Formats: sequence, C-alpha cells, structure tokens
Amino acid sequence: MRKTRVFLGFILAILLLAMGANACLLPRKGKGAEGIRFSKPENLHLEIKTDRRVYTAGEPVAVSFLLLNTSSTAEAGLTFNTGQVFDLVLSQNGQAVWRWSADKFFTQAIQEERLAPQEFIFEVLLLAPEITAPLAAGEYELEVRITATQLRGYSKSVPLQIREK
Repeated sequence: MRKTRVFLGFILAILLLAMGANACLLPRKGKGAEGIRFSKPENLHLEIKTDRRVYTAGEPVAVSFLLLNTSSTAEAGLTFNTGQVFDLVLSQNGQAVWRWSADKFFTQAIQEERLAPQEFIFEVLLLAPEITAPLAAGEYELEVRITATQLRGYSKSVPLQIREK
C-alpha cells in the first residue's frame, strides 16, 4: 500500500512538472502582457532585395529585407524563442551553401516584439567578398527567414547569378 502511494505521488509530481514546463515553453496566444489582442500574421508583408542580380565571384552583395505590419489598425505580436530575429540562406539547386547564422551565437531568451500598424523591421546587410569568392558560377537563391514562432516556414527569396572572375 505504501509503495503504491509513493509511486502514485511520483507519477503525479512528474505530470505536474511536465504541465508546468509546457506552460512555460509554449508561446502565449491571443493576448499580450497588457491584454492587448495581437493581429494575425496575415497582416505581415516580407520583402527582400539585393543591389543587383548578377555578381562576379568575390564581389560583395548588398541585401536588405523588410517585414511590415500592413494593418492600419491592428498590432502584430511576434514571439522569438532566441535573440535571433532572422536568417539568410544562400542556396544553389535547393542546397544551402551559406547561412548567415552559421557562425553566430544568440541569447537564449524568449523575446516578444510588437509591430504597431505600419511599423516595420528593416535590415541592411553586406555579404562580404569572402562569402562570394568561393562560389562556383551559376544561379543561386538568397532567402530571408523570419524566426518568429508565428511565422515558421514564412520566407521570401531573390535570385542571384554568380559569374566567374
């Protein structure tokens, strides 16, 4: 009888720990800390651009992207599981050849970002000559991915062509 109680108490403790861990790890839905209702991700527009379409191997590539809340009235809430807000991936024939985040470290803290109506996140980056120099001539795709939990799988890309030196 005592062994049964101890076992049941142990199982109950594990269940309570698991439920508590899930509550802490899952992103909040619907309302923010102040009770403001967030808009749905449909109000978010993502765009990526480069300064040119054709580059010679070893030339820098200027890239910019914009994530815009297109709503005129609703706030957009985004939850990031780390300090990383975006990633850039350069690929050829569906195979990644370079990833912006590959040599970076990010804080391990959940962040919540709110984009007011018509507010945006805008980044301008330079792919250094060291990145493009080893690339073989051919067609590539540069993709931006927003890492917010609400936008998993949401990305935009732009084609690039690399020519030999």
